[in-house]
Amino acid sequence: MIAFGFTNLKGQVNLGVQLSVSSLDMEAPYDNYRKGLQGGGGLVVFDEIKWIKDLSWETGIMTSFGQTGYYPLKSGSYWVANGNYPLNTSEKLLHRFWTLILPVKLRYNAFGFMGILGSFELSYLLDGNIYIPSLTKTNRGYHYRKITPLVEGGLFFPIGDRFIFETTAFKAIKDRFYTGLGTDLNGNDVEVDGHTDFGFGVNVTYRLN
Repeated sequence: MIAFGFTNLKGQVNLGVQLSVSSLDMEAPYDNYRKGLQGGGGLVVFDEIKWIKDLSWETGIMTSFGQTGYYPLKSGSYWVANGNYPLNTSEKLLHRFWTLILPVKLRYNAFGFMGILGSFELSYLLDGNIYIPSLTKTNRGYHYRKITPLVEGGLFFPIGDRFIFETTAFKAIKDRFYTGLGTDLNGNDVEVDGHTDFGFGVNVTYRLN
């Protein structure tokens, strides 16, 4: 993840603009997703936590667009050996996500030149669809979770008075979407084949004031 924003960790509430780009991977039941990318931007506010030395907070509102490719399962009847489902690799489909993100981040400057960070985020789905290149069409056949919680953690490195570099990893702690519906013992519809997203990256933050 690469993020360019404006922060101030030294004592007053500040407003910033942040842009980001990150990797996007899916934990999928059939191992049919490939690596993708996502990026976005928005507004953040930040300040020190006065009663705890070297601890600061950040929050805001961000929008994000992500895209990852995948191969659908082959149609028809087939044998499944060792959990390996046969894939239709004749065309890679594109799964796209538009989300609104509400983060709450804490940074603790534990060593002066380096600190640790943690973040909890709520990702609200604005839209999700699958693009089929050969048909130049999209469909929305999957079942999406409207609000998905995520966690992020990593290290940060203050550079001078205005720059902060971060190395981070994030992961959704609930399934992002499901490929179908099933029925439980009581006859109720239940979502099946859940997919969870995660990613890795680097953030770069620039202080405006």
